[in-house]
Amino acid sequence: MNTYHTFSLLFFLRKERSNTDGKAPIFLRITINGKRAEIATKRYIDSKKWDKKANKPKGSNLEAKKLIAYLDTIQNKMYDHHREMIDHNEFITAQNLKNRYQGISGKNWALVECFKKHNEEMQKLIDKEYSKSTHKKYETTFDHVKKYIQKKYKRDDLYLKELKLEFITGFMEYLMVDEKCCYNTAAKYSKNVMKITNQAINNEWLDKDPFANFEINYKPVKRNFLTETEVKLIEDKKFQIERLETFRDLFLFACYTGLAYSDINKLTYDDCRELFEGEEWLKTERTKTKNESIVPLLEKPLALIEKYRTHPKGLNTNRVFPSFSNQKHNSYLKEIADLCGIQKNLTFHMARHTFATTMTLSKGVSMESVMAMLGHKNIKTTQIYSRVLPQKVREEMKKVIDNEKKSKTKENPS
Repeated sequence: MNTYHTFSLLFFLRKERSNTDGKAPIFLRITINGKRAEIATKRYIDSKKWDKKANKPKGSNLEAKKLIAYLDTIQNKMYDHHREMIDHNEFITAQNLKNRYQGISGKNWALVECFKKHNEEMQKLIDKEYSKSTHKKYETTFDHVKKYIQKKYKRDDLYLKELKLEFITGFMEYLMVDEKCCYNTAAKYSKNVMKITNQAINNEWLDKDPFANFEINYKPVKRNFLTETEVKLIEDKKFQIERLETFRDLFLFACYTGLAYSDINKLTYDDCRELFEGEEWLKTERTKTKNESIVPLLEKPLALIEKYRTHPKGLNTNRVFPSFSNQKHNSYLKEIADLCGIQKNLTFHMARHTFATTMTLSKGVSMESVMAMLGHKNIKTTQIYSRVLPQKVREEMKKVIDNEKKSKTKENPS
């Protein structure tokens, strides 16, 4: 498995664990590829009788010779186990060698097994460290990995030591061809697999990264958004069906505040605060990133909050808006788009893009302020929304044209 590696053995004293007689225990340190494991030899010695340079007992008396012979026996057994592990192509780490010496069989971990363990641990931490949606993405990746291994290798699992670069490149191809995933989606699933192998390396279940030469480069994605005219169409539309009107209002609230649906769904009146004199703000923690999002509540989003203050579904929950099932989002938005005559494929996340592009950046709000309002961890994420809109070009060029006209008027008053 790892035929080339650094390997050394060293006997040393642990003086801090000396017994009542003042003798220190002798330990053996195993170092493989810079990582260590230690074994107690169950022998003690007076530290004055220990040769620090030679790392062995001093003297040639019978007691010293017996102790040296005992330590040599341990060292030789360790070398024998190390050689056997190489001969059997086993995964060699300091901990695995120690386990073998102590009669503890080293576990040969497999990918599906590791993935299942990871997802089970992640599920226990939902709403603490991870969101349900993040766990669901890893479960989807897990299903893809199992199907890919069964199709390509005709097996239910692969040992970690069997993984090579061709596994992850083949997985990418499988996702795009067989599962009809776009490139970026396939890349995200592949990145999830790489998290599992990195975790295995940290746990010393795998000695090196089989995908070290695999680089993921996401392709730029054009993020759709609504123009002010399109937002106005949705805003002015009269709906005969209450559920469409309510969901329209949630969508508009997202356009005005940049909140994702998961954040609006858990929004309470406690999140609406007067941070400055006479000014209402939203201050909440994002479900996805756990970052703080802070957004001023302007006239329109404030009006929507007031509209639902006495809604029957929110009276006993302190929630600002009624909640909807995630499965219904797309069908509601399609109906809203059709009724408003909007040709774009409306998604709830498009409201967030609309806030970033149409409502803020295009109106001169700084990138840093938009980053704070969206609750982004990195400004590079916010920069994705930075684009030059046609109306912005028109406004800028109009200034140039007006300046030219003024110059000509000064040169030729007639």
